[in-house]
Amino acid sequence: MNLIRRRAIEIGCGVGLPSVAARGRGADEVVATDHYAAALDFASHNARTNLGSDIRTALLDWRNPDTDALGAFDLVLAADVLYERVNARYLANLVPELLSPDGEILLADPRRPGADLFVEEMENRGFRASKKTIAVEQEGREVTVNVHRLERMRGR
Repeated sequence: MNLIRRRAIEIGCGVGLPSVAARGRGADEVVATDHYAAALDFASHNARTNLGSDIRTALLDWRNPDTDALGAFDLVLAADVLYERVNARYLANLVPELLSPDGEILLADPRRPGADLFVEEMENRGFRASKKTIAVEQEGREVTVNVHRLERMRGR
């Protein structure tokens, strides 16, 4: 995926791996967000360690988001953020506010219960979803991860 001249935001960044990967692949601007300040510190540290530069970070509460200061993004990234089903609706309300009209969402999920609900909520909001399933070797066992790609349907 060509990320040159794209703005990307990671939702629920934790240690910021998707943010670091997006910046490393050439995204012009990357914003790592989380509702824990410590997570933002980890994401910044990982960017400096792995890229030699920092990334922008911002506190973001999914239940009461302040998205005006963030703007619109070409790419919304999230990884393993739907471990609580209640977060699916919060995320489905938040993402369209952050996404540019031609933007896309990539959600990596190890088959948590909230992922299907999130995809359903997004489809109800006029998004088209596709899914790729990837098996990852982890400490001698295989872990299945679904990567959901969502984009707005044209004309909606």
